[in-house]
Amino acid sequence: RVAARMVDAQAPGLARLLGELAGALYGPGDWQQRALMWVGRLRLITQAYRRIASLPEAMQDEVRAAVGFTQSTDELLLKDGLAGVWQVVGQVNEDDGRLQSQRTWLCHVESGRPAMVLAFAAGHRPIDSGLVVGTQFAGELVFYPGSLALRAIVKHKAEPVVFDTLRGEPIVSALDGYADALSRCPWLERYPLALSGVVPVPDESEGTSGWCLANEAGDRVRLSPRFSQAWMLRAISGGRPVTVFGEWDGQSLDAMSVWDGQRLIVLSEVQGAGNLSRVA
Repeated sequence: RVAARMVDAQAPGLARLLGELAGALYGPGDWQQRALMWVGRLRLITQAYRRIASLPEAMQDEVRAAVGFTQSTDELLLKDGLAGVWQVVGQVNEDDGRLQSQRTWLCHVESGRPAMVLAFAAGHRPIDSGLVVGTQFAGELVFYPGSLALRAIVKHKAEPVVFDTLRGEPIVSALDGYADALSRCPWLERYPLALSGVVPVPDESEGTSGWCLANEAGDRVRLSPRFSQAWMLRAISGGRPVTVFGEWDGQSLDAMSVWDGQRLIVLSEVQGAGNLSRVA
């Protein structure tokens, strides 16, 4: 009922967070920790909104976006964007029964800056963002305003081609980047990480089960319990270091694609050994 009131109040962002909180309460495992995380985010956003006039302008934009205020796409396209070569490195689709959404992650080859493009479709209509994982294009993206400014829209793009390498970074520096992003947007739900030189191994932490990604230095990150392709990822790696891209939520990585040195494989599309092919 409260979530429905938030929708009526033109605050769909808060309504979605309330839905995530409800899911945390009734999900398996350590529901207390998950529920506390979502309550904390709701608390941060609502307190920030009450004091929005005292915040820096860029943080005000982040608060409005978290609440669910939208900005005109036409107005945004009038602004200058970031031009260069953009790689499409990951994509995930979600469906709540009424609205389908698609998050597509891109990386600016020249600077390494990440960008997230959102697309939506009502009912069972297919989503066509025009962005295919494993391809790159020369173009320009315009970012929504904010202190972190991850979300963007494509202003223009040339014909895409298959890229021949995926740049990643060591676990420690990648998590440092996440910490910096979290300091600029403390209710950040997910952040893109491309981890290089990692091998999928069983998680041997006390009292846990599952998988993690490890490097030669002994650094590790856990793979999300939602990730169901751990054995396939291990087969792709074959014990060799690979580069894995996914969404980090502060606790675990939901892997989306893997670069084995020769090809990019979209893990969500892998159904069997016969599907290990380059994505184009």
